[in-house]
Amino acid sequence: MTRDLSMTLVGCGAMGGALLKGWLQADGLFSKVTVITPEKHTVDPFQERYPNIITYLETPDQLTTTSDVLIFGVKPQIMPQVIRDYVTHVTTDTLIMTIAAGLDLSFYEKALGDNKQIVRIMPNTPATISKAMSGLLANKTITPLNKERASRIMEAVGRAVFVESDEKLDRLTAISGCGPAYVFSLVEALEKAAMSLGFSTEDASLLARETVIGSAQYLAQTPSKSATDLRIQVTSPGGMTEAGLKVLQDKDRFNTLIEDVTKAAFKHAEALK
Repeated sequence: MTRDLSMTLVGCGAMGGALLKGWLQADGLFSKVTVITPEKHTVDPFQERYPNIITYLETPDQLTTTSDVLIFGVKPQIMPQVIRDYVTHVTTDTLIMTIAAGLDLSFYEKALGDNKQIVRIMPNTPATISKAMSGLLANKTITPLNKERASRIMEAVGRAVFVESDEKLDRLTAISGCGPAYVFSLVEALEKAAMSLGFSTEDASLLARETVIGSAQYLAQTPSKSATDLRIQVTSPGGMTEAGLKVLQDKDRFNTLIEDVTKAAFKHAEALK
């Protein structure tokens, strides 16, 4: 059970703050949260709302206890400098989680010890509204208890799935991590298409946004049907939708485009290592 866990969050930027908001709203998840960051203003709103839960520290040398869960919410560029300050603040029982992209499990095991329990997590932008699709990767030291804790922590802000390797996490990131940008690009394209059909900028934006929002909600609320089922359902034989889809699906170019986009994202992740 995750009830009454203590947690230390290192960094409270955009993603760290979004996750913290969701975790605090999940009743009974954390009984005590220590946030460590030089940017106190990012913690003030949480401390004002949850004064009995949130403790603010500017630096790790102010830590006096070891939390059940330690979560790194800092950017990968500064992780090598940050992580060294926490070597003495974790035990073999601590669940260590990190949202920093591009750093393999081996980096953390080398920095903290391969006897530590470590989980890489890769949430996406919808985490800001607790609708994340997160990927998780645990090292071999993880216990069933801490693996379950990690899953519950991320399920508190959306959905989560475990993968079996750093490479697979990069592949997942190319889909769900980058995916929101692809969806936003679709909205942009629909807006431009609407304007080409004579709609004002304001109306084009409304049409595109609400079409995607409504379609996504419809998909979410019809779990018994696949996306393919729903596409077929709204495509009347000989109708306007079918005419448009024939262009979109000609020579399988839409599927090929999306595959090329995701493969390019994955290859870039590999090139950065």
